[in-house]
Amino acid sequence: MLFRSLARRRRRIVIYQAERQANNRIRRACRQLDSLLEGLWPGEISLAGSQPLAQQPNPETQLLAGEMDPPPLHNAASLPAGNHPERDLDRVTDRLQLFLYSARNLALLDPLTQLPNRRYFLNQVSQTAARKSLLGQQFGLLFVDVDKFKVINDSYGHAVGDAVLVHVCQRLRAILEMDDFIARWGGDELAVILDLSNVEDQSRESLARAARERAQRMVDSLIAPLHVGDLPIAVSLSIGITLVDPRDADLTAVIQRADVAMYQAKQIGRAHV
Repeated sequence: MLFRSLARRRRRIVIYQAERQANNRIRRACRQLDSLLEGLWPGEISLAGSQPLAQQPNPETQLLAGEMDPPPLHNAASLPAGNHPERDLDRVTDRLQLFLYSARNLALLDPLTQLPNRRYFLNQVSQTAARKSLLGQQFGLLFVDVDKFKVINDSYGHAVGDAVLVHVCQRLRAILEMDDFIARWGGDELAVILDLSNVEDQSRESLARAARERAQRMVDSLIAPLHVGDLPIAVSLSIGITLVDPRDADLTAVIQRADVAMYQAKQIGRAHV
């Protein structure tokens, strides 16, 4: 009798500890999801104040989530048979952790090219400026436009146009350096943060020359036609460049400068920097 009583007590302790760990995961997930939702719809929803899942009447319907990276899922079959509240908590938490991971990807990545989207890029520009300010280094900002992309869409259809854009992104990613950052700005426009810290002469003239050479390599990478299936398609880029002094507090104006430079390149003709 005493042995069974101790066994039941140990079992209750194990269940309590598992529930407490699951509740802590869920509270952390709520805070993370709050942060994500606040960025998308400021002030409209909060989950961090919700009750722990173990105290909810219907946990499967609660909108909760978890970690940034795809979490390893628990194997429910490996748990002993019987009533296991901790197994239910883990199953729900894992399912909703995957939801949050997907939601974050939707919030930060372009679904077609899998590049960072405009929102992610703007955040990265701000972070890069802050980091480079501490180092006293300038960096390059490039706006890239696929020339006559509308003609490609109208001539071959949007499916081919989408495939062309994906191929362009793949070629550019292949020649960019490790510390560069490329994103899809929108439509057929891309944006690049160009790291120039490895340029030996850090004068503005030398940095401008290095940025132009790097941009020209991007243009030259598309001299050979792209192939969508058996269809060869000639593609060219127009690129606008600005150098960014990280002490410049008006990053909006910096981005506008790169955008204006890109349109100046397009007015000259195809494949210009």
